[in-house]
Amino acid sequence: MWQKWVMLASVGAHNCLMRGSVGDIVAATGGLAFADALPAETAAVATTSGYLLRETGRQLIATWMTTPGSAFSSSRCTAMCRPAYRDVQAGVPRSAGRPA
Repeated sequence: MWQKWVMLASVGAHNCLMRGSVGDIVAATGGLAFADALPAETAAVATTSGYLLRETGRQLIATWMTTPGSAFSSSRCTAMCRPAYRDVQAGVPRSAGRPA
């Protein structure tokens, strides 16, 4: 469960904060460093909560987040991420209390 949360939180934040697909972000100046750091940050939340990620899962998430030319984004992710990134792309304001 926590591994899935790390993936969803990483991809959702990645796309919403940087406003692009994995390939777009990695190609930008500083994008690869950002893509490397974000999963580490979300994994630290899981670890602090007492849940260590499996190394295979950590590597898979890192690959998804750093593949040059990748069209992967949270809009291709689960329904949990999709509304947030879709709204960001459309310029729709969001708040924590607003249903997706």
